[in-house]
Amino acid sequence: MNGLKLVRDGGYLVTASCSYHMSPELFEETIQEAAMDAKKILRLLRWSGAGVDHPKLTGADEGDYLKFAIYEVRSRV
Repeated sequence: MNGLKLVRDGGYLVTASCSYHMSPELFEETIQEAAMDAKKILRLLRWSGAGVDHPKLTGADEGDYLKFAIYEVRSRV
């Protein structure tokens, strides 16, 4: 997530993970840790997962494989 350091104020971070090994909670935690390291504040604009053409099977964690987020980026004062 070093690329976050390059995003200017008012810019956007668009990020995704396509691995079921990365839980939605771990994905969000990783993004927040990167923001702290880059001295950025993130405002979540969009969070989603797989579309309706990829239905999730109940009882199968593997179905939560896709995570997608768009954040507005600001510098930490």
